[in-house]
Amino acid sequence: MCESTRTRTRITQFDGLRAVAVTAVFLHHAFHAKLLWMGVDVFFVLSGFLITGILLNSKEETSFTRYIGTFYERRARRILPAYSVLLVITAALFGAAFLSHWYLYLGAMNFIQPFKIDSPATLQPLWSLAVEEQFYLVWPLAVYYLSRKSLLKCAAGIVLLAPVLRYACTPFFPTPWAVYMLLPFRMDCLAAGALFALLKDRIMPVNKGYGWLGSIPILAAIGYLVLLEKQGYSKSGNTPFGNLAIYETTLLISAVVVWMVLVGVGKGLLSSRVLVWLGTISLSLYLIHTTCLYLAPHSVTLAAASAIVYASCMWLAVERRILSRSSKARRVLNLREAVGAVAGEPQLHTGSLD
Repeated sequence: MCESTRTRTRITQFDGLRAVAVTAVFLHHAFHAKLLWMGVDVFFVLSGFLITGILLNSKEETSFTRYIGTFYERRARRILPAYSVLLVITAALFGAAFLSHWYLYLGAMNFIQPFKIDSPATLQPLWSLAVEEQFYLVWPLAVYYLSRKSLLKCAAGIVLLAPVLRYACTPFFPTPWAVYMLLPFRMDCLAAGALFALLKDRIMPVNKGYGWLGSIPILAAIGYLVLLEKQGYSKSGNTPFGNLAIYETTLLISAVVVWMVLVGVGKGLLSSRVLVWLGTISLSLYLIHTTCLYLAPHSVTLAAASAIVYASCMWLAVERRILSRSSKARRVLNLREAVGAVAGEPQLHTGSLD
């Protein structure tokens, strides 16, 4: 969910935005703060932007075999270490019986709540990882085989299709979790990020002096959400119009926030060391935060501190090391290919090294 691989030009303030997003989700779960769950929407839009940018770059430089292998190998290196450690911790707390469930190994953790599958509550954050991984089973193929113009239409079509499905399918589900957690109803966030990646060359020249104008639709959207609540519509209400209006409005807010950050609004604050660090460790921080809240139910401060310490240790001791090995291997392979090209040797793509 918190893809840390950067596009070629790193946008440092995105780390700060991740920190804001993961803090919002933590506060939502700690205090049941309304609407702060949309921090997950921000993660989705960011992921769609960053990964689509990476795929577009890889498409131009590599064969399909290396393109697809490198992508999935990168995803595995980024996600699996933090994911595996979370499963070990959960097994230590609740026993290992849940490890026999199929959904843990097929990227279907977002089926747990919609279909009332028995599972420890501390695994709840895994649903958003599942949404991303399901989306990225198909999206790399679309990026590789479609022209930029066709891909733009595809992403726009997904943004338009998701709310239609959300409205039409809500009556089929007795609880709100299906519309909140299943890919067909949340894919518009990822596609919106993909649209930003495809339109990046048009977005980036926007002077950040005009970026503040994004606050106007954000404030209007927040006002609309307040109005919806007064009229009795909420995420938990699980009504067709409510699900349509609420999720489209939170998508608008999340997309505009990402756009504002992309053009430079708040760059100084979001690039501060504290926020950049929290953004860097945001994957493990997001995954462990419900466990910390479970272990420290009467002290949010202790839960937050524990989550930050844990995530920092995970990054320094595990995640960073694995990612650095991947980067070194990739540089070696690129060097070999460059030398081979100079020497006139045929290029041999030996697999995914990212």
